[in-house]
Amino acid sequence: AAVAADSKTCSDIGRAILQQRGSPVDAAIAALVCTGVVNPQSMGLGGGVIFTIYNATTGMVEVINARETVPSNPIPALLDQCEQAQPLGIGETLENHLPPPLPHPTRPLASVTALLRMGPEPFDGLQDPLPWPMLAATLETVATEGAEALYTGRLGQLLLEDIAKEGSRLTRQDLASFRPEVVDALAVPLGDYTLYSPPPPAGGAILSFVLNVLKGFNFTAESVAGLEGRVNLYHHLVETLKFAGGQRWRLWDPRSHPEIGR
Repeated sequence: AAVAADSKTCSDIGRAILQQRGSPVDAAIAALVCTGVVNPQSMGLGGGVIFTIYNATTGMVEVINARETVPSNPIPALLDQCEQAQPLGIGETLENHLPPPLPHPTRPLASVTALLRMGPEPFDGLQDPLPWPMLAATLETVATEGAEALYTGRLGQLLLEDIAKEGSRLTRQDLASFRPEVVDALAVPLGDYTLYSPPPPAGGAILSFVLNVLKGFNFTAESVAGLEGRVNLYHHLVETLKFAGGQRWRLWDPRSHPEIGR
């Protein structure tokens, strides 16, 4: 079993979940929560997320869209999305996704990663290992009380009080009313395969376009073996990515632009 995360600690935690007969969804949730501790500059409980989930039993592919909602102030979406995905796993609490044989990333210290040291000035000169007492307490509460602790419980109130000091206008109603959206995945033929990816406002359509264009060039291991072949490959790749990136603005959110879904 293998789980790809941006740190060995979180990959090991995700892999341990699979070895304990957890589902890939369970492993992904464990790795996500861990990454918020190990690489907080990359993600955390206040961020949005999109899951693409394949059910091997039914053959169905669904996408859970838990991006921050706009035009309201951004709403923390990660925890609610993970709880939405959990029925597809083993249905245990987040606490159970931190297996005892592995170092718990918040009790009481976390190693400072190379990525974190490369972060902005506030991350310079960090104590290593890095203490996370408040984050540890937050995750302990979520583990025992569930995601609602952040959306309608005492954690949510503490969050609102903290960010209000920085000028935020986020309200308790904003937190309580947030709901992730479950939609069908975008299915695009790719040769003998079907590529499933998240639909707008995510960039699955852009990825599908890029891969289909590159497939049309019929690159092979032999054709890119030499210097000239590799240069030709990179030239076509760069131009395809440039063109595709230029179309990104067309991917409106279907909730505000219903015509996108037609």
